[in-house]
Amino acid sequence: MFRLCSYITIGNVSMNSVHEVRVNRSIHSYIDTAKIKIPASAYLKYSSPLPPTQSIQRPDGRYSTAYLFQRGDQVQIQLGYDNELKTEFTGFINRINFTTPLEIECEGYSWLLRQKTINVSWKSITLKGILQYLIQGTPITLSQNIPEISLNNIFFRGTTADNVLGWIKDKLLMTIFFNGSELYAGLEFTQYKGTEKYKLGWNVIKDDNLKYHIATDTKIKIKAISISGNGSKIEAEVGDSTGVTHSVYFYNEKSLAQLKADAQKKLQHFKYDGYEGKITAFLQPYLEHGYKVILDDPQYAERSGSYLIEGVEVSFGTSGARRTCEIGIKVS
Repeated sequence: MFRLCSYITIGNVSMNSVHEVRVNRSIHSYIDTAKIKIPASAYLKYSSPLPPTQSIQRPDGRYSTAYLFQRGDQVQIQLGYDNELKTEFTGFINRINFTTPLEIECEGYSWLLRQKTINVSWKSITLKGILQYLIQGTPITLSQNIPEISLNNIFFRGTTADNVLGWIKDKLLMTIFFNGSELYAGLEFTQYKGTEKYKLGWNVIKDDNLKYHIATDTKIKIKAISISGNGSKIEAEVGDSTGVTHSVYFYNEKSLAQLKADAQKKLQHFKYDGYEGKITAFLQPYLEHGYKVILDDPQYAERSGSYLIEGVEVSFGTSGARRTCEIGIKVS
């Protein structure tokens, strides 16, 4: 029988027992979140001495945990079975809720960018150049897979670095997310972090949110948008006029005809025989957003295939541990 285990570090305090942990990460968001619930008082171990102002020790030797932490403390959450731990979250305390049990809300490395005020302008710069400027003075690194995209006449006044990420996501129509302290930005995510396998009815606990659809029964409309360096756009639509609309983005397409041709290729990514939805599994095998998962359906072998994991929610606590995965497009 597998034994659940955890190791959580907050500032200079570490603990291997918690009331509850929830972690959410997705390729659709650059804000990773976690929520930790711990007893309002506890015996704790320290990696270094506590400052005198934080040494709130009770007569029974316990500490009032609410006074041991503060906003901005670094957080690492490791979870697993039988002391085989995997890092599920790294980030910082965003808020402490004085409840029972104590609730600590955490945010990933976007929290650091929220603290930086940006006043800058560029006549000409690349996407990577903007990101390099934003992360200066932080431990954040950039993915090696960020595309070389040129931009003109860019300026920001009195905003924060994380709001600039929001501008890149909304105005430049980019996929932006963190992998720990590494930041990725691009038109879409195609570099898989790893591959794992789920077998329906075996290591999948719940699959009633998983739906199978057939390509010929699926009506899809692709709205293709190409953006040039000066911000001008070309738009085209292909597919079923009454179908579900999916927006896809390109940069510097040379003509409307070329945009339509590329949009037609993208249409095949969405019209396929395969699954969509969510599955809930055990804590292991470990996977996260950006992984490729092989779904094996023993009852209907023809339905097996590989899919992109778009998002993961991890829950851990006294009632057990689960990993809920959001299934994205079929990749093979």
